[in-house]
Amino acid sequence: MPLCHLADVLARFAQKDSQISLRAARRKSEGSDGDGPCDSRPFPKPRLFPGLGNYPIYLELATTFSLGFYLEDGPRLSLRPFVPARTMRTASADQSLASHLGAAERSSKNHAGACDHEQMLGQYIPLLYHYNMLQDTDRVGAFFAAIELLVRPGMHVLELGGGTGILSSFAARQGAHVSCVERNPELVRSASRFIQVNGLEGKISLINADAARYVPSAPVDIVICEMLHVGLLREKQANVIAAFKRNYTQVHGPTLPVFIPEASILMAQPIHQSFDFAGYIAPVPMFQAPLLDQPRTTPLGALSPYANIAYNDFIPLEFNIHQRVRSIANGTVNALRFVTQNVLGIDMEKQQAITWPNQCLVLPVETPFDVVAGQEIDMSFAYTAGGTIDSVSESMKLSS
Repeated sequence: MPLCHLADVLARFAQKDSQISLRAARRKSEGSDGDGPCDSRPFPKPRLFPGLGNYPIYLELATTFSLGFYLEDGPRLSLRPFVPARTMRTASADQSLASHLGAAERSSKNHAGACDHEQMLGQYIPLLYHYNMLQDTDRVGAFFAAIELLVRPGMHVLELGGGTGILSSFAARQGAHVSCVERNPELVRSASRFIQVNGLEGKISLINADAARYVPSAPVDIVICEMLHVGLLREKQANVIAAFKRNYTQVHGPTLPVFIPEASILMAQPIHQSFDFAGYIAPVPMFQAPLLDQPRTTPLGALSPYANIAYNDFIPLEFNIHQRVRSIANGTVNALRFVTQNVLGIDMEKQQAITWPNQCLVLPVETPFDVVAGQEIDMSFAYTAGGTIDSVSESMKLSS
């Protein structure tokens, strides 16, 4: 659907109480349930993380239109859309965006080079990590659907941190000219070989460069950037896009391309986590698949969004969070679970959001404490985008 038609769809949403499925329910054991973005594709549908209550979220999507929605409780995470008072991005709003890109995006300069572990994470991670991502059918299928939805023949698409080139290949097969920027020279050589094997060498230009510093010589229509990690930790998604926007607008003016993903919703939840491993108690950080049911996890507080990030708008690079969350059950709080849901694109005709969740991160608290249902829990933590998991753990404070 052309982006210029979004205003009409939003107007229709304002007149009726529609719902957009943000996540299909957990994959059924047999076949498709027929309503997901990848039904006709060779990829299973992405997985669910559950509802959040009536929490209003405002996101600037597709560079020119605002979309508001509620995340609602229920068997699936759903979006109930509404049109905020500010429905159109005005010239003055664009000027405001260009002016306040400064603070956060100048901050990204300070963060660039501050990490001594770029050989392992961020833009520069081991080859086997990239090869394993090819097997992540949830990730591949969701990006396939979003790129198929948004990319049109003749577009210029830029991928930042292209890795093996698979996401660039999806755009090239849609008829776009693709510039794929990758910093790791070994990975560039691998991607070049894969592109040739797939007969796409005339459609994808591989560029060995730092994505945080690269500026295309001409304006682009769509930017793909998947350097995502739960909470925007460890990898450099926020830093790279913030730096790209600053550099791009200095050369090409204030109009930004469409970003895939368009937005990320960061959430946290007090839980009781079993750290019993065959009778050996070891409270350690751990990752979980983003599924509704985790047999070793008991939610004790509401899942609470703490940042709603639209990538074509202001991107925070520092998070200093203090929230009060109401407990939903009796139990012992001994960990905090971090959940990240990424909105890759919105299919307005089908009333669906194409999304992909990162794995959940569970961090043990230093001093567990008991709560009863209805009791308030104080929850605070602080970290820098692209920072370490240890930095979050050291800052965490939970109490009743």
